[in-house]
Amino acid sequence: MAVFFLYGGMVMTIFPREEGISWEAHLFGAIPGALLAFLLFRLDAAPRPKVYSWERENEEEEDPVIGDLWKYRKPPPVHAPDDGDEVPLEGDDEEERW
Repeated sequence: MAVFFLYGGMVMTIFPREEGISWEAHLFGAIPGALLAFLLFRLDAAPRPKVYSWERENEEEEDPVIGDLWKYRKPPPVHAPDDGDEVPLEGDDEEERW
């Protein structure tokens, strides 16, 4: 009800109040205008997203705390189990294993 009250005046503008002015011209101008507004509203350019200063920083810049040491870190050695690392299971005999 409130929407009709507030925006109803826009609909009533197709009917001119002065004599000698054609209401048909206003109506046939309003119909294509509304149709084009409905069809072309997606063609408006979207606003550019705001880019903050921390998003603009280059990832390759040197860290002020550790410098570029993080780039040269060696991976930890891979521990390969040898025969002495096996844990015998309960009831597991050497003879039954082979």
